[in-house]
Amino acid sequence: MADRFVFLDTQFVRVKTSRKETFFVTTRPKDNIRYVKTVLKMMSGVLVEDMKLYLQNRLLEDESSLYDQQVGDGCIIYLVMKKPSGEWESIASLLPGKEESSFIKSTDSPNKTVT
Repeated sequence: MADRFVFLDTQFVRVKTSRKETFFVTTRPKDNIRYVKTVLKMMSGVLVEDMKLYLQNRLLEDESSLYDQQVGDGCIIYLVMKKPSGEWESIASLLPGKEESSFIKSTDSPNKTVT
């Protein structure tokens, strides 16, 4: 009979990039964001200094734990990378709903302001 180990505090976080890649990272709630970046460096080859991680449009702090930043099992976080020019990619281009908001704008009346 094979032994099975169950770690109740293990969680999986999905990391999406502008390159249309998705990385699955095994974490624990007490792991900090810098740990996630270190794992991503091994998976993607991107330097830790050239990454920013976001939960929706909120920048995640390197020294804070996943628990503190409210990153739970199955969450999707977004990897924004530094471009060769030194500028950062836009988080807005990674967030879902881009097509939805353009649909809403096109069907609203011209006097209505969409934010």
